[in-house]
Amino acid sequence: MEKKPYSDRRWWEAPKAFDSACNSCTRYHGYAKCDTYPDGIPGVVIRQSALGTNNYKEDFCRDMQKKKA
Repeated sequence: MEKKPYSDRRWWEAPKAFDSACNSCTRYHGYAKCDTYPDGIPGVVIRQSALGTNNYKEDFCRDMQKKKA
């Protein structure tokens, strides 16, 4: 039996990148590091900062400081 290209479920269930609200903070340095978490932002906080998901919480970080536009 021949499979169609990209028909395997692993192509569609792989984790995707998402936009984190951390990106709009003045304390964020990139690569999941910031002034509050210099050794790396915990996974729980990263998941809660994912805009547009069910995990998003408005107060995901106690030290959030929005960048001025």
